[in-house]
Amino acid sequence: MKPKLTRTAAITASAFGVGLLAAAALGAQQAVTRSSIEAVAPEAGASVSTDRPLIGVTVGDFTKTHDLVVRLDGKDVTGRARVDGDTIQLRSGRLADGPHEVEVTYRTSNLFARSVQRSWQFETDTKAPAVAVVGPPAGAFRDARRVAFSGKAEPGSRVELTWRADGTAETTANTAGRWTAQTRLPEGPVAVKITAADRAGNTRIRTRRIVVDTRPPKLNVAALPTTLTEEGSLVVTGSVPGEAARALTYGVNFNGQKRVIQEGKDAPLTDEFGNTFQFVSLTDPEPALNLDGRSFTLAAGELPQGKNRITVWARDKAGNLAKKDFTVTVDSTEGFGEAEMVKGAKGEDVRKLHRRLKANKVYRGKAAATFTKKTQRALKAYQRKRKLEPTGRVDRATLRAMVGRIVVNLEQKKLRLVQDGRVVKAYGIAIGTAAYPTPTGKYEVIDKQVDPAWFPPNSPWAAGLGVVPPGPGNPLGTRWIGTSAPAIGIHGTYASSTIGTAASHGCIRMHIDEVEELFEEVSLGSSVEFRST
Repeated sequence: MKPKLTRTAAITASAFGVGLLAAAALGAQQAVTRSSIEAVAPEAGASVSTDRPLIGVTVGDFTKTHDLVVRLDGKDVTGRARVDGDTIQLRSGRLADGPHEVEVTYRTSNLFARSVQRSWQFETDTKAPAVAVVGPPAGAFRDARRVAFSGKAEPGSRVELTWRADGTAETTANTAGRWTAQTRLPEGPVAVKITAADRAGNTRIRTRRIVVDTRPPKLNVAALPTTLTEEGSLVVTGSVPGEAARALTYGVNFNGQKRVIQEGKDAPLTDEFGNTFQFVSLTDPEPALNLDGRSFTLAAGELPQGKNRITVWARDKAGNLAKKDFTVTVDSTEGFGEAEMVKGAKGEDVRKLHRRLKANKVYRGKAAATFTKKTQRALKAYQRKRKLEPTGRVDRATLRAMVGRIVVNLEQKKLRLVQDGRVVKAYGIAIGTAAYPTPTGKYEVIDKQVDPAWFPPNSPWAAGLGVVPPGPGNPLGTRWIGTSAPAIGIHGTYASSTIGTAASHGCIRMHIDEVEELFEEVSLGSSVEFRST
């Protein structure tokens, strides 16, 4: 059974309960109405672009505050603070670029907020961010509408690219300051504006102008002859309608190999009467380009013997390529070593090639007169053996290795024929006398004549002598191999007894049958070396 409260106790208990309720209500009211800093400006961590920012603090119920203290970068600036309603405002004065700290404290009568304090940092940044455009280069030509731009800027800055009316692209510079952006630009000249903006809103602008050209140039080429039986350079003619002819690059490829590349800007200028202001040869080995309005003439040099795949092309500044393909078969010489050869060549020069390949044990069978796939395989084997590029073509490097090289030892009075890196034949010779010595040095074959006539040189010893026609008694015998040494050649002699002596006026004398043999083994351009020992 519970004990009963007395009346007095009951009244006391009731009063205590009312007091508790009142205290609770007061506490709740104090908690709800306690003062606090609700907002600050500039915001914590913000970056502002002015060096005189307005500092603001919004306080809940500022009327119940007292003992306000405002510090800026540790300095008490309370006297400069102004109150507008519940907002404290402070004119900062001029601040240096960099971080700054604001601290605000005040007191209240609120049970739960006797003292209120808030500190935060912001930075001022009044300098425009650095920005540079690395690529593409100014004035660049691009053959695709999608173009990548790249550069450097202030780390973390936002980079915006704009062009024409509505073209935009955005990116952000990384921590190293590098940025890249992909664009899709319209055809033609385009000015792209690159704007870098930092956290404070400062901006700097750069402009990069480029040209987007996705269309290949128009190219017309006059038909090339399908067969050539005479020596001469290949000359290509054509036109580039609707194009700036001097802005193009022109070229000719032989059998997949670039043979001629000429810049239109390097072509000689002509006046209205067709007069050329710059001489450019149109013969091999000086290929050249001539322009006449939008028409062009391009000398491409000597074609190899055989069936040639010819590609004539023109390329614009953006790299767009237009080309025309032709097939030209050349059979203009029977002399091995006088011209390069490719598959399809025919004639005695091909037979001699086969004999040379057989001698090097890379070709089996009959020395046929046609350059075939079998010839190609053997030729590649020869080239690998000689540490040459295995092209399967008788190119210039292969010709130098195959064609005979002459080495003359003046002391021994011997002429040696070197082929494929080894001496294949040695001949006795007569050399120049002490009064008219044979010169030493490296030269090359520049002339070959069968049954030559002898013309007296401009020298005292030949004074009064006349021309001697071919035949017995001719001082040159039946063959003349002229060298680039002035007035010096290798020839036959009917005076066989002079072989092995110093008897000539500087030339090299050989027995008639032996010089005829040597004549067939060397070509124009063959190396000739005269050694003293």
